[in-house]
Amino acid sequence: MPPLVKPENVGWMSKLSPQAKQLPLSHLSIPGSHDSCTSSLVPGSIPGVDQPKIIRDLAARFPRLAKFFLSKWSFTQHCDVLTQLNIGIRYMDIRCVANQQDGEIRVIHCLIGDTIQQILLQVKQFIEQNPGEVVILDFQHLYSFTCEDHAWLNITLLSTFGAKLCPRPEPGQKFPSLQYLQDSGFQLIVIYPNELSPFYWNRSFCPTPWPNTTSARFLKDFLTDKTKNRDKDFLFVSQGVFTPKLSTILKNPDSDLEHLSKPCNATIKSWLSTYPETQDDKPNIVITDFVACSQTSIDIIDALINMNR
Repeated sequence: MPPLVKPENVGWMSKLSPQAKQLPLSHLSIPGSHDSCTSSLVPGSIPGVDQPKIIRDLAARFPRLAKFFLSKWSFTQHCDVLTQLNIGIRYMDIRCVANQQDGEIRVIHCLIGDTIQQILLQVKQFIEQNPGEVVILDFQHLYSFTCEDHAWLNITLLSTFGAKLCPRPEPGQKFPSLQYLQDSGFQLIVIYPNELSPFYWNRSFCPTPWPNTTSARFLKDFLTDKTKNRDKDFLFVSQGVFTPKLSTILKNPDSDLEHLSKPCNATIKSWLSTYPETQDDKPNIVITDFVACSQTSIDIIDALINMNR
């Protein structure tokens, strides 16, 4: 189905009250997406290095069966990055691989997708059109990277975004507020596995604990506990996702990840409803699958944005 776009969410950060803008970014509630770039995956490609060896071995032995299952269980988003940003998403979960076949750095989630340049250009287009908005790019996993690959991506990020990149806070430095970022012209926070550049924030600035479950009750309890005990001086990602096991896939041959995401998103919507808008320990960043592909997803995005008002 086409994305359910709400025009009023395009520039929601710019529209926040002066009081909200003075809060550290770690005190705002921010909609995010899980495996943000998977709308670009190419069906039919072989499973990537991000998959366990057993999956790759099975795919090699049963290629036709693998092609059928991998396409159904690899996609977590239907909307491209630009569309996600326009509907209010401000945190992007990015996983890349240095692809040996064509020498490009491409996004990956079992299957291979767009080059990272294509993704970054969509982000650049959005921030140029919306100067008051801030986007967090979290490079969660970088597979098969050499020192040269890190250096190339570093140069690409710097040349694409330049002065829009926010330097990571120094030890003892106050965590930046949205107002500070807007006044300084910073629109990009990059979380990266190493500190090649002073513009890269390491994982300690943004923990993202993985629930690794398909149980609604466990997911709710996990998210509630982690949110309650998080360090509010740092960003924090609540992963509102179900993670299927191999047995889940084999037992549900007619299903797919989108079907699994529906009860999960319903769980996240219910979980968010337990937080009054004025509550201090509200969630920071919440990521989900198939954003803007259902009314439930739109309700999640609205609920998070409204927590800042």
